Amino acid sequence: MWRPEYAGQERRKYIRLDSVFPVEFRLVSLDGKRFLSDWLQGFSNNISKGGICLSVNNFPPDLAKYLKDKQAKVSLDIEIPLNRKPIPAQA
Repeated sequence: MWRPEYAGQERRKYIRLDSVFPVEFRLVSLDGKRFLSDWLQGFSNNISKGGICLSVNNFPPDLAKYLKDKQAKVSLDIEIPLNRKPIPAQA
């Protein structure tokens, strides 16, 4: 999505990295006991100490509803090329 350049004072707390890393993720029930989706693929964008943007093409609408209704967590494996193992995370 295109956004115009922001000309105001920077209000972000943390430095952002525009590195792109492959990310595998799946939706998990809020109690963490059930997987609600298979592994899906996306990529990182706009990474900082405060968070990460996960970009996904063709995200299924039925899965998006879980997130919109706050009925699922996201389990991620972030693949950083210099690291041997993917870095696990939850959101």
